[in-house]
Amino acid sequence: MRYSLIFHAPEPGADGPEAGLAALDALDAGSPRLSAFQPAWVLRAHLLTRLGRTDEAATARRRALDLTTDPAERDYLSVGLT
Repeated sequence: MRYSLIFHAPEPGADGPEAGLAALDALDAGSPRLSAFQPAWVLRAHLLTRLGRTDEAATARRRALDLTTDPAERDYLSVGLT
């Protein structure tokens, strides 16, 4: 699963955040397990932020935060969330 996400997500800036989000959505449609995969939510939040879709990005970051147990990751993902 992890490798599939890595190989399907475009390089940042190469194809743009729209292409990255489309690739992520295609993976998500093919695997319901992706909804519990924290790195996918971090990637979704990053791409949505780049698109200026801040409310959706915050929702994705909150989902990633819900799936995170590492204190350092939780601190990082919490920055700027209210």
